[in-house]
Amino acid sequence: MKRPISDVMEPTRVMITSGGGPGVWGLLHALRRGDGRFQVIVQDCDADDTPGTVLGDERVHLPPACDPSYVERLLEHCGAARVDVLIPVFDGELAAIAAARGDFNAAGTRVLLPPIDVVRTCVDKWATHERLEATPFLPRHRRVETLEETRDAIGGLGYPAQLLCIRPTNLAGGRGVHVLDAAVDAFAERLLSKPGVQRCTAEEFLELRARGPERFRLIVSEFLPGDELGIDLLAAEGRVCELVTRRKCGAMHSGNPMRMDFIEAPAARAWIARLCRELRLDGLVNVDARYDAAGVLRLIEINPRPSACIGMSAARVNLLEWAIDRLLGEECDDTAAYSQENPPQRIVRALADIAVRGSEGEVLLPLMQRERELSGPARLTD
Repeated sequence: MKRPISDVMEPTRVMITSGGGPGVWGLLHALRRGDGRFQVIVQDCDADDTPGTVLGDERVHLPPACDPSYVERLLEHCGAARVDVLIPVFDGELAAIAAARGDFNAAGTRVLLPPIDVVRTCVDKWATHERLEATPFLPRHRRVETLEETRDAIGGLGYPAQLLCIRPTNLAGGRGVHVLDAAVDAFAERLLSKPGVQRCTAEEFLELRARGPERFRLIVSEFLPGDELGIDLLAAEGRVCELVTRRKCGAMHSGNPMRMDFIEAPAARAWIARLCRELRLDGLVNVDARYDAAGVLRLIEINPRPSACIGMSAARVNLLEWAIDRLLGEECDDTAAYSQENPPQRIVRALADIAVRGSEGEVLLPLMQRERELSGPARLTD
């Protein structure tokens, strides 16, 4: 059963890593929906104020994930601070923390990550594509390492008639993604366009690639022109417990869509169920997928952690709270226990300012919400 909220019960102490990352806002939002049952500790390598560290209940400063002592220091702090649940969110730390799960368990801290084999398969896109090579989930693609292999893949996949997408296999946040388009206007793309995915010709990309190391892993694939879906998924040993599907649309800001429409897509749900069984996904994961020119859903990537949009999904089903309950053995198997009344049909993002006084932060956005409540809902006008 889902744990009831009680004034005399000790709150569950939850630590989030990477307090300056793009996902911390959504994580805090989902945890705050727990009506006070979570005490949130936010860790970051930046000693300055970050959104997470000023809005959490406690803040921690540790070395960056690339530091050899990082996992050991994190483990020590989890034990000393009596952390019940650790939520790692930075891709560069996931495998190392998952590998040390036994040590965290011994310290009394449960780690919100899938099993280590799933983490390793999903974090590295090369491993993901290698594992799913013989399945129908992927778009047409080639895995390449050398300049010559890259050149051959570009031609073999139909460029210039076919737009292509190239992405590094071990980077996150859209880093290094290029779309190859023979008709691109280089002047407009470099000087007039907003920041985002780089569009260039194959010749320009190959010139860039020639400046790099002899071997550098890339995925070259057909460009997928259809709608992109973000799917937050709670799984149990290859079985879907529940999911929330968002269609990404609207204007982009810093590479992120400013609007998400929640959709019920039975075919996509069945597709996810097959993917979940194929990889035996377990825990809270995020799947990005897109429709190809024929309307077939194809996998872009799997993130073995809560997505940056988990707070949006919590407005419908609080998968994060459900995942924590499952981790602690307090799961309620009734979806309604984690579902929200009167859920929204879409989410429109807004940038928020945080006023900092001492070590505490206050989001200024609620003032705008109070003004909206006083003035009433916006009306459509001609």
